Amino acid sequence: MDVGSAESSFARVELIRDAFDAVKSGDWEAATRFLARDATWESGFGNYRGRAEIERFWREWVGSFDEFDFALEETADLGGGVLFVAIQLTGRPLGAGGSVQTRQGWIYTWDGEATTNVVTLGDVDEARVVAHQLAQSRQNPDR
Repeated sequence: MDVGSAESSFARVELIRDAFDAVKSGDWEAATRFLARDATWESGFGNYRGRAEIERFWREWVGSFDEFDFALEETADLGGGVLFVAIQLTGRPLGAGGSVQTRQGWIYTWDGEATTNVVTLGDVDEARVVAHQLAQSRQNPDR
């Protein structure tokens, strides 16, 4: 797959949608299938390296909720192997009477057919700017 082709763009977006569906159904192998073996995941909860560690983080995090759901609000392939996703997360923590809700911006960096890095930021607008800057730097490395 060509990193910049429309076909690869559509495929990446579909892989992310499939991964979110897999998380909802508890299919952790399918949820992490798009990740490179040594991928990194950077979030406010910590940094994780490798599929197994990332999967463990997701299992524990989702497992800390009685109810958990998320919706993809926006997906944009920005070129250069950079995909931006805006997500709304909703959940009821274990034993809590009320729910929590947050919006986040996630930046996926692809190398060929696999994601090598994911960065999650609590500010969607900031994440969008960072994603655009990253895409531009990967498309024009001499700038």
